[in-house]
Amino acid sequence: MKLVGFIKEIDFFPWAKPLEEYMMDINPSELIDQITVYLEKGKLVIGWMGYYIDLETKEHIAPHAYYTDGIWVWPSYYPYYIRKYSRFAIDKEFLKYLQDRKFEESVMDFNELELQKEFIEKIKSR
Repeated sequence: MKLVGFIKEIDFFPWAKPLEEYMMDINPSELIDQITVYLEKGKLVIGWMGYYIDLETKEHIAPHAYYTDGIWVWPSYYPYYIRKYSRFAIDKEFLKYLQDRKFEESVMDFNELELQKEFIEKIKSR
C-alpha cells in the first residue's frame, strides 16, 4: 500500500504534507483531467459520516473517505485540490505509475479486507 495526496492541514497523519509544499508544479490541464478521472474511479477503502472542508472557503468539498486502486490510497479530497490548483504537485512515483498504466481506470484485483485492515492500522499508528 502506497499513500498519495494527503494534506496535513486536513489529515493529521505523519505522512501528510502541508498544502504549501504541494504548490510547486505547473500541470497541464490535460494531465489534470487524466489524473482526476483516474482518482474518481477508485474503490472505497474506508469512509464515515462527515465531509472535508476547503481550507480557504470552508465549503464542503468531499465525503470523509479514502479510495484506492489496489496499490495506492488517497483521500477523497485529492482530485478536488488537483483541479483547484494547477500548481498542485503530483507525486513523481504516482505519476509514473499512472503514465505506465496509460491512466487506465480499472481497479486492480486486491484483497479489499486486507487493504482496509492495513490502512486502518496505519491510521491508528499515527
